[in-house]
Amino acid sequence: MDKHSILYIGPYNEVSNRGRLSLSYIRGLHQAGHNIKTVPVYYPAEKFVDTPDDIKDLESNDLDKYDICFQHCDPMQFCFNKNFDKNIGIYTPTNITNQAILNTKLNLLDHIIVSSDKIYDGLKHILAPHIHRKVKPCPYIFDVKNVTTQTVKELDWIEEDRYYFYTELEFTEEYDWEKLLYTYISTFINKKTGLIIRTSDIKNEYEAGEITMRISQLAYTAGINIDEASMPKVLNGDTDDETSLMFIKHTDCMIECGRTHDYNTNLFKAAALRKDIISNDKLAASDFFSNNKVVGIPCHINYNNHQDKLSSDFYNKHYTMDPNSLREQMLTIHYGRHQTKPDISADLEKYDIRNLDRILF
Repeated sequence: MDKHSILYIGPYNEVSNRGRLSLSYIRGLHQAGHNIKTVPVYYPAEKFVDTPDDIKDLESNDLDKYDICFQHCDPMQFCFNKNFDKNIGIYTPTNITNQAILNTKLNLLDHIIVSSDKIYDGLKHILAPHIHRKVKPCPYIFDVKNVTTQTVKELDWIEEDRYYFYTELEFTEEYDWEKLLYTYISTFINKKTGLIIRTSDIKNEYEAGEITMRISQLAYTAGINIDEASMPKVLNGDTDDETSLMFIKHTDCMIECGRTHDYNTNLFKAAALRKDIISNDKLAASDFFSNNKVVGIPCHINYNNHQDKLSSDFYNKHYTMDPNSLREQMLTIHYGRHQTKPDISADLEKYDIRNLDRILF
């Protein structure tokens, strides 16, 4: 396969699924032997980490000519540049409600990459046919072998005989975190279980105290006294790849309360480690988790505002898990926790970093 000189512009320093996706594409292209120069994109109100060492080398890799430009940015920033043989956009669903503008911007590109079949299918209803023919789904990819063999830091407070649910979310209505907490408190308290919530949006100790107080209020509403070991742990800090992998390895079940058609990249790592998984049934991960490797929880649509209700754009819909279905699935997984997990290594092969080159070109 031909090797290319590539300019990759993207938010690979961002602490988000979008940032992880960007990193995964860059590393996959580099591992395939392409010559890459990277340029970071920064968006206001997002959280960032220092550039990983392997990417720093690529940032200083100035080339005389580039065959391909990957643009992983807001669609309004997509542009055509005649100096490249190909202009490829990596499209992440946004709140552009004007379909004519979206069609105009995407039509500037030679190819458009989306991270899931759900996004690909959703764009069929938005893009003109000749533009949609440029779209190609390319999943989030990762180093499967590295995930399964990497050594992580021990957590001395984890109890071996306790079953831990784990999730990453922000404390906003979109994720309906109170439903998750109430479901756990009313069902699993004092049953040798634990719930660990990682978040990055607690700004100070006052806000942390407010959340702890709210957990106590939820327990009081449920008429339950919580023992200290069963109390949900809300841990603040950046949900970076290394820390996320540490918690996934030390816990038993990954819960994804995601709200859109995009991937949560950690679900695939949990799958590679043969952990139990609960996801909402509208998440793009259901493209992969189709053979009862995970049971999708039925969801209903939340609209942010009246304009969202008027829009037919699939990316404006925010999905919330049905609490009764969530409780039922958590119980089912907990009671079956001693069953042997299926080996899904063959299914994960298409998501391995070594296959990106074959998917893209």
